[in-house]
This record gives sequence, structure tokens and C-alpha cells, in this order.
Amino acid sequence: EADPKEGYEIALIVDASESMSTKGFDVNNENLSRFDVVKEIVSSFIKNRQSDNIGLVVFGEFAFIASPLTYDKEMLNSVLSRLHIGIAGRYTALNTSLAQSVNLLKMGKSKNKIAILLTDGYSTREIDKVPLDVSLEMIKKEGIKVYPIGIGFRGEYNAEVLDRVAKESGGET
Repeated sequence: EADPKEGYEIALIVDASESMSTKGFDVNNENLSRFDVVKEIVSSFIKNRQSDNIGLVVFGEFAFIASPLTYDKEMLNSVLSRLHIGIAGRYTALNTSLAQSVNLLKMGKSKNKIAILLTDGYSTREIDKVPLDVSLEMIKKEGIKVYPIGIGFRGEYNAEVLDRVAKESGGET
């Protein structure tokens, strides 16, 4: 068990909306959906982060904490393997997922709080109950750096919003 002050506390925010079922993103295997590729990347990331306390936020129409912060990488990958497209609804509540990551990271004690957002979409306005400005204020108040990763080809995800989230939180895209 690592000392909580040594590693990072990381919220992995995974988009499980319907658009993540799009195939052809992985040039080596065109049958894989964006979601399959993201799960592989996240699983590998989890395995390589030995001293970090990691939690998982999943979102679609709503966002939920699929796993609280934990050092148990096997359990985390087990939860990840059970996720599927549509588990949180069809649409994309991006801002709500950011707010939910704040709820997750608030539980931790580390000074180094990071959120990694993996999404292929644009927020569905009618669905997303939390305005972006509110999510950003919450993130800044907790000192969380957000590293958004756009899944898909340029223009298929909201690069402008992802860049703004990174810039305002002190992270990078």
C-alpha cells in the first residue's frame, strides 16, 4: 500500500455514451469501437500507475462513480471490464461528468489531484444539467488539473471545450 501523499489521486472519466460505439478508430483493428479502444488504454494505464490512488467516473446522460479512489488495480480493472456503452444512457453529459469527478477526488487526501477525461463527444445541452462554468469553478476550487483526451478525429469531439477545460484547470490536452 502506497503512502497517500506520494502518488497522485486520479479520476479517470470515461465516456460510455452511444457515440462511443463508432468503429474504425483503431487502424489496426477496424472492428473495435472507440469504447473498446478506450477501455484497453485505461486498463493499461491503471496497471502502470502503481503508487496512485485511482477512481473511475462513467458518464452518458448522467455520471456516476463506478469506483471510489483505490490502490487495488485488479478491482479497478474488473470494474472497467464490466462497463458497456449505454450503461449511463445514450447522450453526453460532459459537464456533469467533470462535476462528478470533483465529488470523487474530494474524498482523497493527496495534494496532487488529476482528472483524465476520455470523450468523443459534444455535450448534449438538454441533458447536461451542470453548466460548464460551474464545473470549472468546482475543479479550480479543489485544485484539480484536468487532462482531456478527445477520442476520434479532429472535428468529431468538442476540441474548444476540451482545450478550455485543460487551460482553466492547469492541465493539458
